Amino acid sequence: MTVEPLPVDPRLEPLFHPRSIAVVGASSRPERVGARVLRFLVDGGYDGTLLPVNPRVTELHGLPCHPSIAALPEVPDLAVIAVDAAHTTEAVRELAARGGRTAICMAAGFRESGPAGAALEAELADAARETGVTLMGPNSAGVRHPARGLFATFATDVALGALPGPGSVAVVSQSGGLAGYLGAAVTKARGIGYRWVVDPGNEADVDVADCLAMMAHDPGVSVIGLITEGFADGNRVRRALATAQEQGTPVVALKIGTSEAGARAAASHTGALAGSDEVYDAVFRQHGVLRARDEHEFLAALRCYDAGCVPQGRGVAVFSLSGGVATLLTDLCVERDLDVPPLPPPPDPTAAEALPAARFDNPLDLTGQIGSRPDLLEAVLDHVLGRAEVHSAVLGFAYMLQAKHISDVFVPAIVRVGAAHGKPLIITGLANAEAEKELRTAGIPVEPLAIDAVDAIAAAAPARVGAATHHEPARPPDNPTRAVVVETGPAAAGRLPGIPFVESRTVSDDDEARAAAGALGWPVVAKLEGTGDAHKTEHGLVRAGLADPVALTEAYRDLAAIRDRNGVGDVVVQPMLDGVETVLGLSDDPTFGPVVMVGLGGVFVETLGDVAFGLPPIDRDQAARMIRSLKGFPLLDGARGRPTACVDDLVDAVVALSDAALDHRGRLLEADVNPFLVSSVPGRSAAVDVLLTWVDSTGAEGEGR
Repeated sequence: MTVEPLPVDPRLEPLFHPRSIAVVGASSRPERVGARVLRFLVDGGYDGTLLPVNPRVTELHGLPCHPSIAALPEVPDLAVIAVDAAHTTEAVRELAARGGRTAICMAAGFRESGPAGAALEAELADAARETGVTLMGPNSAGVRHPARGLFATFATDVALGALPGPGSVAVVSQSGGLAGYLGAAVTKARGIGYRWVVDPGNEADVDVADCLAMMAHDPGVSVIGLITEGFADGNRVRRALATAQEQGTPVVALKIGTSEAGARAAASHTGALAGSDEVYDAVFRQHGVLRARDEHEFLAALRCYDAGCVPQGRGVAVFSLSGGVATLLTDLCVERDLDVPPLPPPPDPTAAEALPAARFDNPLDLTGQIGSRPDLLEAVLDHVLGRAEVHSAVLGFAYMLQAKHISDVFVPAIVRVGAAHGKPLIITGLANAEAEKELRTAGIPVEPLAIDAVDAIAAAAPARVGAATHHEPARPPDNPTRAVVVETGPAAAGRLPGIPFVESRTVSDDDEARAAAGALGWPVVAKLEGTGDAHKTEHGLVRAGLADPVALTEAYRDLAAIRDRNGVGDVVVQPMLDGVETVLGLSDDPTFGPVVMVGLGGVFVETLGDVAFGLPPIDRDQAARMIRSLKGFPLLDGARGRPTACVDDLVDAVVALSDAALDHRGRLLEADVNPFLVSSVPGRSAAVDVLLTWVDSTGAEGEGR
């Protein structure tokens, strides 16, 4: 039920590692896109052959300029096509005629500009497909790979100062503007070296999944920063994220924008609650992707990986010179699910005697007194980092490292201890330029704000539980005439064999109703099934707590009258069950396919939306994590003296619904199992009601939605 990670498409090799580049639309006019691309390649020291193309000039930057693609003296590995949208398709066809097979198309004015542009993009995609040209774009800001001087981009930040040095960060961005700004300009300004910056543009051919897989296979990449607006093919992206997992390449995602595409009005709770943003959360969580809350966390995480500051666990030692800073750092660690284990004082009493106001625990508050005894810092840090429960340390120095007489002693000590123990250290505070450079060179990031330092550790620390496997669900074929039916009751329950349902008996008169109640045990519930109604209680189709024959007879006659009046449905009798009310759901996300939901029932789902999502296949460990993430989980765990519910029963039901989604993929559109009552007695939990929205493969007409 799993798929292989997405392999690197061999067509991409000349796109990312070209031996020669033709710049089509090269120019001497600095405002022109082609002029900037050529200048950045020349100034960046591109180590391959450059072939400018412009019929109006004969030389650019000391290079011979060729009048046309056809006149090129050799077939280029890559053509950067920097002509306007109206002439881009023609240029692609000319490239193919010359034997070229790879292009980056930079012009805007395609799908993003409206219907006319969309038609133009369709022509471009057709041309690429027909000629066999691998195409990145259109509307792409290009590719950067400083290790080779490959700056195939028009973004002007390239000209605004040198890079901080060789980097290991790969940024894949669906926004060209953010690729240049967050992915390059801001990273550079903050001392983060990037190895790649890639913008696939409109993804008419090469898509974000291709780029992720390519970056994941580069051993020089320590982390992939993904800036995304949304995915056209969610399952290819899941495969690419699985590639990153397989290669051990972490991914930090900044998801921008919200979409209504996944938040359909639907009969099931899941369809209403599983908005696309929640589904992206579930996808990222399952594939070990850190979803950055904002630009601060995104950049802090990239810096941490680029510096090689990657802890092997979640235990953090908090070191500070101020009680307030210590408390702030500790609160941030706890909020981000990092451990702050208690620590014993150093065995040598020298530090405690010399620093009587210090607090030797975790957090460690050495107070400002350490400024008069900087020689003790190394001994204290050595003791702390030597503890097995400590995997990293965040050191709050405020502005002390701005003082050169302090930094000259502190910084070498910090560097020596960090190297000796091989555990990440992050400084939060301000430092003079010389000290900051020495620390960064040693792989010790310096963050002015405490939150950025803690976010970096939380991003790089290993997750508590490994990620789950995934599948690529088959999508239903496009068929506008397909019949969509709604099923409830026993027929629907029969399609979910792994989920236990309450025993239900169909009755046709008063006597059968009373006999069913006697066999099942009083009290009972009577309801009208088979109406296709998602909310029976609200529509008066359920009578609960029927404790005697008189109440049952009255309830039966009311429900039978509704049945006879509407000409649909069956009256059923069920036993009353005890247990914690939960809800299970399934929806078919337009990007990722089946999405499973679990939540606390009643007001928790209707009002608070206390639910968790996961993508099939879901194993027991993942199901348990989903359930334990619910805010209302204490109700299952025996809060306030309540009986402890058998959570294993609910885990089994979540896994069973995931299995059903795979067994019926492409046909089962929605499921609403509500309520699922979780008993305190193992094996006694059961679903009370179910509604399925189903594609009828026979083509028979059914009830509309």
